[in-house]
Amino acid sequence: MPYLFFIRLSFVTFLVASLANHLLAEDDSLSTQVGFSEAPGSSLECVFSVDTNPGVSYTLLRSNDLVNWTEVSGDSFESTSSDSVEWERGGIATFFKIRASMLDSIPSQITSIDYPVHVVLPDGYENSQKRFPIIYATDGQWVTGGFSSAVTERKKQLILVTIEQGPGDRRAIDFRLPGAYNYIRFIEEELLPSVESIYRVNTSERTFCGTSYGGLLVGLVFLLDDVENPLFKNYLSFDGSFWSSAATLYSLENERYAASKRKNATLYLTSATGFQNNDRWVTNFQNRIESRGYEGLTVVRRSYPVEHNDVAQPSFDAALEFLY
Repeated sequence: MPYLFFIRLSFVTFLVASLANHLLAEDDSLSTQVGFSEAPGSSLECVFSVDTNPGVSYTLLRSNDLVNWTEVSGDSFESTSSDSVEWERGGIATFFKIRASMLDSIPSQITSIDYPVHVVLPDGYENSQKRFPIIYATDGQWVTGGFSSAVTERKKQLILVTIEQGPGDRRAIDFRLPGAYNYIRFIEEELLPSVESIYRVNTSERTFCGTSYGGLLVGLVFLLDDVENPLFKNYLSFDGSFWSSAATLYSLENERYAASKRKNATLYLTSATGFQNNDRWVTNFQNRIESRGYEGLTVVRRSYPVEHNDVAQPSFDAALEFLY
C-alpha cells in the first residue's frame, strides 16, 4: 500500500514537477509516484505516494530553501505492515520530503512475531552512491557482535544484517519444518523489502547465513529459492542440523533437481568436529548435492575442531575471505 504526503506550492506545474524528483533524492531507494491536482485558489497540490514496509519509520521534513531541513513536529509514522497514511501540508515556498529509517525490530504479519534486527554499514557508505553486497544472518542474539567485528575489522565493503530469533526459543519453530515455510515468507515478503527500501543494496549479491537450526534453514532456502529469479547468490550453512526432517529435506531436493539442473550459486558448508557436532549430517547433505552435479554451483566444504556452539565465528571469518 502507498504512503502519501502532499506538497502545496504557488508555483507553476512544470516547476513543481522539476522539484518533485529533487525532494526525494535523499532517499533514492524509496518507491515513489508523483501526481498533481488543482487546490483551492491559485495553489497547486503535489501528491507523493511512497510504498511503506514493516519495521520502517517515515518522518516528514520541511524546508523553505531546499537546503536546510527540519522535522515536522508530530509528523512521523512507524509502519507495522504495508499501510497507507495521508499527510496534507501547505504554505508558499514551503517544501516537504520523507526521511526513512529502520526501527529496532520488524513486526511480521506472517508469523505474528517481532524480530529485532541489527544493521552494520561499511565504511564510506554515507559518502557513496554505490550499491553494496549484503549478508543476512540468523541468530542475531548470538552472532551480531562477532560477525559485525569481523566485517569492520577486515574493512569489507558490504552490508551486514543480523536477525534475532524473537521471544523464547522461537528458532525451533521458524528454522525447522513446517514453521520454516512461513519464516521464509517473512524473509522474502517483509525482511528484504523493508531493509532494501532503506539501504543501497546490490540485489544480485545477496548472501544468507545460519548456524545449527539456522544452517538447516539455509539449506531449505537453498532448495526453495525461486528457480528462475533466486533471491540469494550465496548460502552459508554452519554445522547445519540436517538431521531434522531429513526425509522432507531430501524430498524438496528431488523437486528442486526436477525443476532445474542449474543453480548459479555458492553453497558454503561447514561443520564442527568436537564432541558435539553435526559433521556426519553436513557431509550427507554435501554428498547429496554434489552427486547431482548442478550446473553453475560451487560447493565449499570446511570443518573446524571445535564444539557445535563455537563453530559460527571461524566459519563466518573464513567465508568472508572466500567470498569478499
